[in-house]
Amino acid sequence: AILSAVKQGGQVIVFARSGGRLENLLRRQAAVIDLSIVPPPRNAQSVAEVGPVWMIPADTRAEEDRLTARLFPRFDYLVAPPHERSNWALGLGLPMFAVVPCYGSFAPRNLALLTGAGVAMLLDDATAPAFGEALAGYRRQGDLEAMARAGRGKCAIDGFETIAARLHRDFLAG
Repeated sequence: AILSAVKQGGQVIVFARSGGRLENLLRRQAAVIDLSIVPPPRNAQSVAEVGPVWMIPADTRAEEDRLTARLFPRFDYLVAPPHERSNWALGLGLPMFAVVPCYGSFAPRNLALLTGAGVAMLLDDATAPAFGEALAGYRRQGDLEAMARAGRGKCAIDGFETIAARLHRDFLAG
């Protein structure tokens, strides 16, 4: 999917755990398919200054969250398994391409919710090689915009605060 998006002139931001499986896989594949992968410079003013693929390695979840927040305004869409980032599609209106197969007990339910709401499409081994072309078509036809409208503001994005308040009320205040 990354190669396909880049071949269509797209730029890709990949978040990965430092030294993790995704980072290692991408580095191995980049050598095979001749993609240049560079970390984002601290002072980049535009995506064009960086290149077609950014790899953002992070040592901790907090670091990944900080980097994600910094780069979020540059996102046109999200490619991820249907896990906790699903609220970006249903709360923030960020079109999602859900990587399948699903793993875990909540992912299939999240996937059904996302596709049923019209904010996500599937991305699997069969569709990944033509992802860039499909994405270009979705842009031309207005599908990405429709996905964004379908999700923008549909669900609250205050899950952490809600859970913390419930824990405090039910267990700590108790």
